[in-house]
Amino acid sequence: MSDIKNLIDHIPDDMSRVVIDRMIMLGARLRPEEALHFPSYFRSEPYIRVSLQRCFFKSEVDEECHEGAIEVSLMLNHSGIGILTLSVDLAEELSFEMAQKAMSPKWLLLGDVSLSQPLVEAGLTWRQRRRGRFKWEESSRAEGVLWRTFAAADGQNGFFVSDVFKTYVDAVCGAVGQSLRHEWHVHPILSLGKPLCACSENEFTVTHRDHLTALVRRTASDGKYAPAVHDTALLNVLPTTDVALYISSATAILIDYEAESADFMRDMVHAVTPIESALSQHAQLRQIDILTNATQIRDRNLFTAQRLLTTGLTEYQRDIYANETMQLVVDAVLERRRTAQLYSRLLDRVRSLEALVTSNYSRTQNRRSLGLSIAGFCVVLLLLLPRIAEAYDAFGRMGRWPSNVVSDVNGFTGGREATILILYLLVAVSAVAALASISVRWRRPRRRRRFGHSLEGKFSLELADGRANPPTRRDQIASLADGSNQDQ
Repeated sequence: MSDIKNLIDHIPDDMSRVVIDRMIMLGARLRPEEALHFPSYFRSEPYIRVSLQRCFFKSEVDEECHEGAIEVSLMLNHSGIGILTLSVDLAEELSFEMAQKAMSPKWLLLGDVSLSQPLVEAGLTWRQRRRGRFKWEESSRAEGVLWRTFAAADGQNGFFVSDVFKTYVDAVCGAVGQSLRHEWHVHPILSLGKPLCACSENEFTVTHRDHLTALVRRTASDGKYAPAVHDTALLNVLPTTDVALYISSATAILIDYEAESADFMRDMVHAVTPIESALSQHAQLRQIDILTNATQIRDRNLFTAQRLLTTGLTEYQRDIYANETMQLVVDAVLERRRTAQLYSRLLDRVRSLEALVTSNYSRTQNRRSLGLSIAGFCVVLLLLLPRIAEAYDAFGRMGRWPSNVVSDVNGFTGGREATILILYLLVAVSAVAALASISVRWRRPRRRRRFGHSLEGKFSLELADGRANPPTRRDQIASLADGSNQDQ
């Protein structure tokens, strides 16, 4: 603490307040996380959290000017997953249309947006910075850096929350010198106080169930839904009745039916922290899915997927939560996203790929062994020529008869060297033929067998009454008709 105090004392007055605010916001994020997890979870340092510089906006809501700030926090997991959390300060009273826009970053329109120079230039390329794409005026200095206000008229359709999010993503990627390797997803969390109608949870979910279901499902209209859809969307995952949390696979709504407005610390404990943990677990499995779902899979990617599935998942299916409520929220998010099915599918896929890689590796080893055998065989054949010459000379010195045979063979072939060369070629050809007959699988032609069995003897076919088949019903009726005509 003394080091931090000394650091703050040496900071200028216009920056000390900013540094203290950033430390307070970061502490407000870290304190619930430490309370909701077991201490053993943080021993391996599973992630780091950084509080980024905030930005400001000015918008018009129902013909009223609203000014707010966007607090930004970045969590970087050890597996490479990053979660960028933007806390947008909305108006105290929201209509259904405004709440719908707040549930989608591409719908929530912001007016004038003020961004700092380090944030904007971190996401620019080297050429854009050299050209001086943006002009920064010294009069707009605040919090120790220069600021620029981007008016709504500067954008084609205005500035949305997704545009601010993309600016921060570009700044983070530019600061670390990396690009996004995989896709990114958005999971909006809408925190509300008690409704204006002063309804309880049961009354609110019955009276406004169509609107609330539309918000949870993030649809453009409040259409009529089936009862099963209402039951799934309006299921409170919290064990309390005064605070309700409704979760879908891509959204979450937190409503405190007794509070006047949203509370930052309550949101961190009940919604933001557990949802971030669940999204991090699902994103890690999605990363493995992308690694093993390519058309051509390298052995390195397969080994990486095996390592991540066995020892790389520090949160999934592990007892790390000290709070039962957080465990309920995490399980609900993972269930909505069908993470268990994804994990089971990844295990089966990795096993199949492992068997395929093992089979290919065995074939490669067999080919290498065959190549080494052939190479050794060739070396033996090359070293066999002096041995044949020694054996041929030794055979000629064994007596009169072998000496006569050697002389006759030399006279027939044209000399000793020609005889030795012919013997060497005969031995080499015989060895190669023997090796080919053992290594190559020869297919023998098979005779086609006829179907059935042939019997000896002669057969004759006799027709009874000139018919080969028994009389049909029509023939019987016709014969009766002929008989009746004859009687008449």
